[in-house]
Amino acid sequence: MKVKALNFLLIYLFSNSLVAQVNLSPKINPSSISLSFTGADQWDYKVESALDIYSIKLPKLNLEQLNAALKLKLPDGIVMSYDKAQSTVSYDVIRIDSSKSKNKWSVFEYFNGKPSSLIIDFYADEKQVTKAQNSESESKNKKLKPTILSEKKIASPKSSKFDKLVQDFSIQRNPAQEIVLLNEEPVSTLPAGLLDGADLDFERFKVPRSELRADPLVYSRLQDYIDYPFLNDRLKALDKMKQNMPTYEVLEQDITNKDISAEEVKMAQLLVKLFKNKRYFVFFKTAEWFNKKFTKSKYDELVKFMKADSHYLLFQDDKKKYQKHLSIAQSFYEEAIEQYPQSNMTERAVLFMGYTALESKDYIMAVKWLQRHTTKFQDSPRSSQSKLALVKALMGAAQYADATTISKKMIAEGCNQAEQLCLLKWKLILADTYIAQSQWKDADDVFLNIYNIHKNMILSEERFLYNWASVLFRLDKFELALERYLDFVKAFPSDKFSGYALTRIGEIIDILSVNSARSLGAYQEAYFRYGTGESSTAIFSRIRMLQKQLPTLKEKAQVSAINEIKKLANQSNLKFADNFAEFVIAQALSEKGDYDKSLEMLIQSYQANPSGPLSKIYYSKIQNETSKKFVQMAASNKIDSLKFHQSESDKWLKGTHRMDVQYTIGNIFHKLGQYQQAAQYYIDSIKILSSLDKESVNGKIRIYNEKLPELAQIKLELADALIQDKKYSDASEYLKESDKQSDLLSEDLKIKKSILHSKLLSERGQSEYALRYINDLLTIKNYSKGNELSLVLEKVNLLSQANNTVEIINIGPRLSKLCKSVAEEDLFKCFQAESKYINVIKADIDKANAESSTVAMRAAGLSNNSKSANTASSDSDLKPTVTKPEYMTLLSDYLIRYENKFPLESKRFELGKLYLEKGDLKNAVATWNPLENKESVWSKLVKSEKSSEAFKSDYRNYIKRIPAFSQTDSPASNVKE
Repeated sequence: MKVKALNFLLIYLFSNSLVAQVNLSPKINPSSISLSFTGADQWDYKVESALDIYSIKLPKLNLEQLNAALKLKLPDGIVMSYDKAQSTVSYDVIRIDSSKSKNKWSVFEYFNGKPSSLIIDFYADEKQVTKAQNSESESKNKKLKPTILSEKKIASPKSSKFDKLVQDFSIQRNPAQEIVLLNEEPVSTLPAGLLDGADLDFERFKVPRSELRADPLVYSRLQDYIDYPFLNDRLKALDKMKQNMPTYEVLEQDITNKDISAEEVKMAQLLVKLFKNKRYFVFFKTAEWFNKKFTKSKYDELVKFMKADSHYLLFQDDKKKYQKHLSIAQSFYEEAIEQYPQSNMTERAVLFMGYTALESKDYIMAVKWLQRHTTKFQDSPRSSQSKLALVKALMGAAQYADATTISKKMIAEGCNQAEQLCLLKWKLILADTYIAQSQWKDADDVFLNIYNIHKNMILSEERFLYNWASVLFRLDKFELALERYLDFVKAFPSDKFSGYALTRIGEIIDILSVNSARSLGAYQEAYFRYGTGESSTAIFSRIRMLQKQLPTLKEKAQVSAINEIKKLANQSNLKFADNFAEFVIAQALSEKGDYDKSLEMLIQSYQANPSGPLSKIYYSKIQNETSKKFVQMAASNKIDSLKFHQSESDKWLKGTHRMDVQYTIGNIFHKLGQYQQAAQYYIDSIKILSSLDKESVNGKIRIYNEKLPELAQIKLELADALIQDKKYSDASEYLKESDKQSDLLSEDLKIKKSILHSKLLSERGQSEYALRYINDLLTIKNYSKGNELSLVLEKVNLLSQANNTVEIINIGPRLSKLCKSVAEEDLFKCFQAESKYINVIKADIDKANAESSTVAMRAAGLSNNSKSANTASSDSDLKPTVTKPEYMTLLSDYLIRYENKFPLESKRFELGKLYLEKGDLKNAVATWNPLENKESVWSKLVKSEKSSEAFKSDYRNYIKRIPAFSQTDSPASNVKE
């Protein structure tokens, strides 16, 4: 293939903003130069060519790196230089001169990675060899043979490797242990199409071990994939027959034939002349007159076949305008064949009609004509070709069993001519019959047989690699499918199906890799190369790119992306493209947690066509989205979520066996104190989860899709509900089951189990043992913060039940520290526990103050109690564990953390009062301000305090002490006398 000029590509995805000092990293190989540019977030560049000289205009380069690159040894005949004359303040220009090279050089540019790097590759087009090489090649073989693949036998499809297709193509490899996917050696590497000098080994399409998914099959089943079409072999026999239409003529010697009148001969000659000159309508009128005039003409056979051909050729001129002439042609052919079965035109007519019907997708008619040929012309050299066409017609007519039988028979009997090519064709069409019946395993076996036996002919059939890859994908053999798809796009980069192949490569990388950014490169490359034009085969790569972005977009950008996805799907002629677009959008919205929008779209489509071919899929998705919405609602509003479940239980949630729904309802009842109902839902959840085969694909899908909790967790939740419902024996049984599996439990579940044991002991009147149990656990220091909090909360509950105020005060600081960054689900528990702690401290301070007052009175002789002197002497023992200032700091912190969630007006008033008692009016007023405008008893108390003469007097004195005080600005001016 000659490269006449450089076709450069401009990327409009980026604006013109530049970053100074772009970095240059060159890679030089004997037949390629790769220039990698980094350092700009947005690229504005240009590549131009004139003859064999290329100019690259780029943002300002790092000149040190550029000078180092210019000193490198380049391939023979290549000169790279800095074009100072063309460079400006904003841009640098590099020239690459390949005019003295023996080979023709081509260029390709693309973007790779994040942050974006621009890669410009120059590579020798090794099909453009020197004249001497051409001459030598032509002397050996005038016809270009198919490229020969490795003759090396393979043990299994997993270990299959294609040999390099181009000699003298040096490829550096990474250590084998770093890559587990694709080939252990380079595959079908062509110096064109996807070949990039910066990535000769196609590392960008490989997945490192560190990124592999644990279970890619499960992930693939949770995604939606549209069926890209298979590559079909178009029947070329009809094209050849069209190019070689029969030549009709009337012999000159017929004029002297006494058995034929001169007028009949002249009229026959006229008909031939009209046919050759394509005067079809005049021909039809003349032929009609001729048939009436010469009812038993010796030219009747010739005229009948010419009539049939004329009507067909007229149809070919304008198929829409002259559609009816095809059926007229068929009737004339049939009449001619019936009347002249021994004519040398008969076989051609039969085949011609069979091929024509096949091309028109009139499969029943095609089967009729082609069966006639295989029956009446069994020994014809065209027999094998007509049988191939017959198999295609049978598949079109959904007669798959007959198509498979004929194919197997032809392979078993062998072929009379071009044996290997003939067998290859028949094996490929046998694979087609299996594909048509979705018999993927049988099709895979055929392709593997072709690979082993017909290696040297594979690249003459592009559908071999593509169709095999498509079959492997349907068999969930993702690594092998990836290999075959890559082989296809490398071997046939210009094939329009390469857009489908490269998009599927991205989808497979998504299946195999946890790094979602890795597949984005494949999608970008697919859309960049094959994404333009109405018949683009890479529109779905753009849809996948938008799908990845959707969950992170804001409202306006999200709407725009959704509209683009729908518009792109509309452009495709693939079956179910619009439905696929909706599934993609719904999944992206679901990932964002926007279930309302995804449900609205899915329900609307389902209701528009409730009995359509995809109705079951729509129903299942709606049910899943509704379940997810219910679970989401339950996390924030339990009452509303129960109402939602009730409203949907007879619609989308009807008959659902999703365990997350059952478990969530039980959890809601549990939190609302309806322990009996909660227990029943937990028991139902345990039954469902116990019967689930967790190792099966469906089991894993359910666990992932429904976010199922562990069985042990549900049993512990059930035990808790049973304890609350005072069914201690039943609760004890479930805890014993958990004890048996204690080694298998996570730390969280072990802590939960321990706390439930302490609750059970406490409920049975064994609080002392329960407290000792928790204390033993708290001596262990390596708990997570959440689990330590759970234990401390349980200890506070037990201490509170035992009225052990001293221990509550002692553990209080640890409690407060743990509750400072508590998770939302533990906020209420922390609030309750800290409330107990605060109240105990307040009571302790009040008690100490009261006792101190009594002691002081006794010490002053106001009491005759004999203990007064002793009490007075031990006054220091009456001090509270926490002082009043410490209590005020604690109370202030308590308000900051909980007041926006729980009613704490009494505590706010109390804190203000403490500031007031301390004489700190500023903080007292600031503390009370939030209570001023509320209609509550605490607001009235604040107003009462502020209206007292003592407060007014103190406040005026406070105002006067403010340095910047002035009469006009004084807050005191607002205080009523």
